[in-house]
Amino acid sequence: PAPVGLVSCNLHFESFSDHRIEFYMDFIRKVAQTMKVSCSQTVGLPTHTQLWTVVKSPFVHKSAQENFARLRIKRMLQIKDTHPKTLEKFLAYVEDNLPAGVGMR
Repeated sequence: PAPVGLVSCNLHFESFSDHRIEFYMDFIRKVAQTMKVSCSQTVGLPTHTQLWTVVKSPFVHKSAQENFARLRIKRMLQIKDTHPKTLEKFLAYVEDNLPAGVGMR
């Protein structure tokens, strides 16, 4: 059948490491190509930033502070025009090979 462009599934990924998530997104796209699953380009979602400021020395030296930041990087892939059984196999493979430090929903 001809591709219609119907979205079968949206895969959301998040990680604290941009190198790890970019490597895994490339891996998933290659797996999809091998399994003949149509998927979109990697879609960058907004990065969530948490900031903390800690006083190094209390009392007189209030100006001595240190800042810490934690970035949560998010990406998305859309799977299109895929048979449900093929999609189940693809998702099972993707979940089984999920690296440490990358979350999927």
